[in-house]
Amino acid sequence: MKTNTIKKVISIVIITLVLLLVAATITLACVKNPLYNPLPANYDYVDVYNSNGSATYYLEDGNEKNNAIFNTIGEKHKESFKANLLSEIFQGTLKYKVKVTSTAYSNINTIRDDAKVCLVFNFLETQTLELNGEVYKDDSSFVKEVKYDQIVLPVINDTEFGECTMYLVTDKTEGKSAYQVKFLAHQGDLYDYLESLTIAGGR
Repeated sequence: MKTNTIKKVISIVIITLVLLLVAATITLACVKNPLYNPLPANYDYVDVYNSNGSATYYLEDGNEKNNAIFNTIGEKHKESFKANLLSEIFQGTLKYKVKVTSTAYSNINTIRDDAKVCLVFNFLETQTLELNGEVYKDDSSFVKEVKYDQIVLPVINDTEFGECTMYLVTDKTEGKSAYQVKFLAHQGDLYDYLESLTIAGGR
């Protein structure tokens, strides 16, 4: 085989490999693979704490502006889980699994106040913790099922996917949380939106 022919074959092989690599990269970037969102969508109202103060927003309270903020908070939270296979491969998030840990009681007021931006999701009816559509069982507990009526979520101003923690409030009267749910999310946009809200009054 002549030298020119060998060079042509090598060039064709290299070009083919490059094209395949580009095609694979584009495909992975297009394939959506959202991370798991452990927050139930049936909360009745949400308290927002930012550097300006705090406010409460309801699903429906007759105030269109407040209703829009309530809905936008939910949308921004969902968007924080959006990902594609390419980003998950490079950021190493594919193998991550949501974790539930039981701890000594945490003071939710301290957690809320220590966070620059924080969301508190409130439920009018007591909830049972579910993960991936199944009721979570705490084998170390006599009760086993985890009940709560409030979730405290400090919001992180991150630039990429990072581990976040939401606290399940098991005793709202005492302001205590015995369970934490750790998950991956990209909360930068949610953080910016919450900080942009004009809230009267201090924290």
